[in-house]
Amino acid sequence: MATNRKKVPSDQKKFYEKTGFYINSGAYVQRPEVIESFYYAHRYRDSVWNALVAINATCRTDSGFAAVSNVNQANGGSKYDNKGELHFRQDAAWQVQEGNKNTFVFNTEAHPISVVPD
Repeated sequence: MATNRKKVPSDQKKFYEKTGFYINSGAYVQRPEVIESFYYAHRYRDSVWNALVAINATCRTDSGFAAVSNVNQANGGSKYDNKGELHFRQDAAWQVQEGNKNTFVFNTEAHPISVVPD
């Protein structure tokens, strides 16, 4: 199967080798979500960092991370496997479909919106 790959720009070869992608456009279109994200990241950086440290210490297992039964108990209570409830769900209408079969699209805040049929 042939692929239509663009040539990686010479000034981005190192970046491409590290990340597996390169930047097609350096434009910034004044999206307010970007600045809002920076604000919250800075404002709550200590809280978010502490949450990540706690998740790492409490939920880590030998093969990944588990859910916990009670965040108010020492060590989160007991750990349990929720079977990757989002990653390995059976197909549903709201999920991205192959071809042109999508019945939903997601807005910038990940809310599903029904597609109007042709």
